[in-house]
Parts: sequence; C-alpha cells; structure tokens
Amino acid sequence: MNKPFLWLLAGLLGFLGAGPALLAQNVPLAQPLAALARPTSGLVGLTPAGALLRSTDNGATFPSVRVADAPRALFALAASGSTVVAMGDAAYFVRSTDNGATWSSLASALTPAHGGPVNGLAANGSSWVAVGQRGLNLSVLRSTNGGAAWASATVPVAAGALQGVAWTGSRWVAVGGDGIFGFIYTSTDGASWTRLAGASYPLYAVASNGAGKVVAVGEAGTVLYASDGGATAGSFASYGGDLVSEALRSVAFVSGDNWIAGGDNLALLSFSSATLSAAVVSAPSSTSTASYLAVASTGSGYYYAASQAVSILEPQGPISLQVAVVAGQLRLTLVGAQNGYSYHIQGSSTLASWTPVSGSGLSYATGAPAPTWTYPLPVSGERMFYRVAVGSLGSP
Repeated sequence: MNKPFLWLLAGLLGFLGAGPALLAQNVPLAQPLAALARPTSGLVGLTPAGALLRSTDNGATFPSVRVADAPRALFALAASGSTVVAMGDAAYFVRSTDNGATWSSLASALTPAHGGPVNGLAANGSSWVAVGQRGLNLSVLRSTNGGAAWASATVPVAAGALQGVAWTGSRWVAVGGDGIFGFIYTSTDGASWTRLAGASYPLYAVASNGAGKVVAVGEAGTVLYASDGGATAGSFASYGGDLVSEALRSVAFVSGDNWIAGGDNLALLSFSSATLSAAVVSAPSSTSTASYLAVASTGSGYYYAASQAVSILEPQGPISLQVAVVAGQLRLTLVGAQNGYSYHIQGSSTLASWTPVSGSGLSYATGAPAPTWTYPLPVSGERMFYRVAVGSLGSP
C-alpha cells in the first residue's frame, strides 16, 4: 500500500572528526526532550515536564536521574565541563558537578526574590548567564563560580521576558519579546546589558557558532541572522520569509555554515549562513505535537532529538528511527510501523534537499520484524542525514 510522505524528520546523524564514529542518535519519540546538554562525559536531557535524564551510551538509552519537581518546574539546561545546571520557576535551580550523575537542589538567594521563570541558560567556560522574567519585566542572572551562586545583572527595565541566550565568542546575545514584538540584548561581560534591536515578532531562541555568527528565531517563522556577533543595532537581518507561519522555538548551529530550527507542529527549517537562505526541511503537520529541537555541541558533531508527529492525512501513528552501529555499519530500525504501510529512507548531506535512497522501500505486516536499514558508516569528514518517510520512493 503506497502512502504519501507523512512523517517528518525521524533522526539526524552527524559524523565528523578523525575516523568514523557515531556522534548523534535519535531519542525514542515516546520521550521527547525540551533541552539537551553535553558535559565532559555523557548526555543530559531535560523533559518538557522537568525531569532530568542521563545517557552514557550516546543516546541509545536515557534513564532518569532526577524526577520532575512539583510545583517548581525546570525549563532551561546547560553544561560547562563536568558541571550541569538546570533552572526554572523563580530562579530555582539544580546543579551537578559529576556530568549529571547526581544533583543538588538549590534555591537562588536573590533579594528581592526572582518571582518569575528562567527560560534560557548558557555558559562560556568562565561564566554562566540565565535569562527570563522577574515580575512583569525581563531579567538576567549571572554566575561566575560555576553556577553555584547567582546574582542579578543590570538590564534596562522593559516589560516582557527573555527566552534564550547564547555566547558568540566575544559577547552574550539574549532574545525575547513582550507578546507582540521581539527584542535583542547584548553584553560583553554578562553583568551589564544593552538593548540592541527590535524584531517584528517575539523571539524564542538564539544560537551561535562561537565565532561571531548568530541566528535567532521566533514567532511566525522568523529567522534573524548576524555575522558580527550582534555588535551593532543593525546587525540582525531577516531571512525566514514566509516559509512557515508556525512559531520557531529552538535553533542550533550544526557545522560549517549550516543551522537548523524547530518549532510548532514539527516545523523544521534549515538556514545557510553561506548563501543567506532558509529552506523547509519538514513541513508542519497541523495535528502533530510541538517540536523540541535539542542539540548539544561536541566540537566534532552534535546530537538531535525531536518529538513525535501524527499524520493529518492517514491514521498513521508516531514513528521513529532507532540508531545503532552494528558490526561497523549504521543500522536504522523503524519503531511504530503499522500494518499495510510501506516505508523508505531519504538521505541528505546538506539538510537543504532530500533524496530517496534506492532500494530502501520496505513494507510492514503485523507480526513481521521491524523494518531495518543498514548503511556504511561515513568516512572521516563526511556527513550524512537520514529520515524515514511513509510510502513508496515515488510518492510525494
């Protein structure tokens, strides 16, 4: 039974560095991650509910290491070396100094109390910055002792909330909005902040390549790019166009000049800072859940996780790709295949365009083994990305 392309991005793989090695794996879609960090060892994930998970096998499994707090939720996560910090309501935070294996619960001793959520968190090796909202106004917190203690930074009074923050290599850039418009703030030390520019729509996330290039995303498919680390008020220009109307809520630097952003209804966009152009990686599905894009930089690769999508065209449930290296080859196993459906793999080396992989079409019947595909590992310096599609190779 041939079906059109229904499910969107199932898994992303990145292979870079000396010799082939698995640097990225897909998280089973039954357990989406709202944030992900890579400390010195392992991976640490934060679920939308605020629980903390830890993987020591490159993401093949993610056992829980800390249950969600009630009523104080955690919203933001970052790592620097072996230290991992998660923050949330009223600047409440938890901290680990052993790569996320054990955690200490800490309440920020701010006076007056923070009184609002922390939405974004980042570290640059010597200091940490957390952004959010205090009362009705945006706020910034700063730590210079490995995230053990926090103090309020100086930021102009403005109604709204900051949602994301990134270190560009020479300065911090934070983004947010007031519910109608967006704004961008910058700081060289994390202690004193200046409003840099405004945006037509609220902004939800920002990422940098660490060498001055910055991408911010937000409401109505907004994609803003700056090549100078956000040094001037005119730094950021819009390149999102009208590709999608969904809000983009996360963005990550991939490698080279490539970026990827995720948003509502599993909308995924790629952005090239070389060609200054954006493209749809996966079209939105109006009945899917929100997309969580979680990426941890490794210096030679990255890790990606996305939430499930439910087709609006067919009664096709959520599917995912489980990834493993077996006998020196890459093995992709489909989870969630349904009786009477056919599936195939699509590949891309750029994220901008996808090509059906010849010979990958497989059909599934109840009781049969899960559809499985095996491919050679990329050679050193090569990258390949895979996604699974429902239908024959010739389907739209």
